[in-house]
Amino acid sequence: MKKTIKIIFTLSLLLNIALIGVVLGGVYKRHKWHQPPIELSEKSQKILKDNFQQSRMQMKESFDQIRADSRELQNIITAETFDREAYNEVVSKILENKDALAHAKADSMGDVLSRLSAEERQKISKRLVRGLSQAGAGKHFKDKDRVKRFSDRLPDRPE
Repeated sequence: MKKTIKIIFTLSLLLNIALIGVVLGGVYKRHKWHQPPIELSEKSQKILKDNFQQSRMQMKESFDQIRADSRELQNIITAETFDREAYNEVVSKILENKDALAHAKADSMGDVLSRLSAEERQKISKRLVRGLSQAGAGKHFKDKDRVKRFSDRLPDRPE
């Protein structure tokens, strides 16, 4: 190839790469999960940080239990014969733990909010409400009857 064609090809390739970067950067900036940090006082930041660290330590046991139950659920699902009762029991445990975690998070946040000023509560209110409204799938399966009705709708596995 001639030298000018190589130069034009290289410039075209670089321009396309730059254009793709600009488009992806714009999509990233407009996406909901990209949010600027909330401006809070040093005292409030310390309150939040301490509370989250303490809550995380308290919830670790529940997280570990959910992981263990999830592994057990995986074994039940992939077993040679499907045990519906064991499935219902493990799913109930997982959903109860998720629900308990959601309540623990809400209680913890309530403690923090009671120590913040009205202005600072205003700053974090939208994120807090959105976080709580998306808190967990367990909210639809609060009792064992609902889990049973859900699992009964699943097709039986052929033997």
